[in-house]
Amino acid sequence: FSSTSELLIADMKTLVNSLGGTAILRKPDIREDKTTCYGLNVKTHFCPFGVSKKSNNWKFSKKNGPSRYITAVEKMGKCEQVCIKVSNPDHLYLTDNFIVTHNTSTLMYLLDLVKKKTLYLAFNKSVQEEVQNKFEKKGFKHAKSMTIHGLGMQTLRTEYNKLDVSNNKNWGIINTLQKEQPALYRGLSVKNKYALNFTLIELNNSARTWYTEDLDTLTKILKANGTNVAKLPCLKDAWKAFIVLRDKGYEAKSYLEIDYLDMVYLPVKLGLEVPVKPSYLLIDECQDLSLIQHMFVDLLIDQPTLKKFVAVGDPSQAIYGFSGAMSDSYKHFYNKSKPVIELPLDVTYRCPQLIV
Repeated sequence: FSSTSELLIADMKTLVNSLGGTAILRKPDIREDKTTCYGLNVKTHFCPFGVSKKSNNWKFSKKNGPSRYITAVEKMGKCEQVCIKVSNPDHLYLTDNFIVTHNTSTLMYLLDLVKKKTLYLAFNKSVQEEVQNKFEKKGFKHAKSMTIHGLGMQTLRTEYNKLDVSNNKNWGIINTLQKEQPALYRGLSVKNKYALNFTLIELNNSARTWYTEDLDTLTKILKANGTNVAKLPCLKDAWKAFIVLRDKGYEAKSYLEIDYLDMVYLPVKLGLEVPVKPSYLLIDECQDLSLIQHMFVDLLIDQPTLKKFVAVGDPSQAIYGFSGAMSDSYKHFYNKSKPVIELPLDVTYRCPQLIV
């Protein structure tokens, strides 16, 4: 479709989009009479022509039909999520630019039916706060939203008198190691000292994420993630000495310095009892859990008070492998102590089937 009227082109694009088609604006063409001609590349799922001469020649292209896709994600600000449910049986509605979508508060409806103690494990702090605010507004006193790390912190408070969260904990252990075991660093250049220290920190982070202290295993994990491991003769002895100092710090009951990973690792390592005892457990974004997070979730699933748990996720959307999430995290739920049934969500209501 082409026209010298820019307004008509804009109206035509709106009309095509409203009918489920796509209208892509072509580069304007300057004619000999100096007028500007605008063009649209129109694609629809139906024949748009009423004249038989044109309609007979029209064919739907399966390979190059009308489609929409995400080209960019831009931050517009922060606001409370709005959940909408319309009376239409498929719950679909049109949003900006005639995008077909839906947004129902399924969790809210579920909790309105289930009056027993329910714990919602959110993947991050922002989601946790958003869900908790909704619980409070709905008056759901039987429901609580927490992150795994927040729940781990609450668990540690039952064991230790005082906790201090520090991002520099690893370096504190390194400083103590250098003072108490100077022979490990003797003869090393400044470059190799730094290489050894950074390797020990990476080993400790991976050791707690993958719940193993085996040097060979950890080295393979780090190399698979593209992390350099210092090839030094003293690495094996330095790693053993580092573990001893780290675990010695865990023994003090009056005061404990921890970092982010310790919040999940320590309750598992010490076999602590999680103080929150829900009847129902909801786990969000389960495709992005690490091994240590799975082991922490087991502390909840193994509670005799827990009747059922639901883990929701999409293996195709796993994006946290760089931080230790397992590529087969989703499959690990088959190995839990309670029987598991898989319920595939193979129908999407977020957009039409032709777009998906």
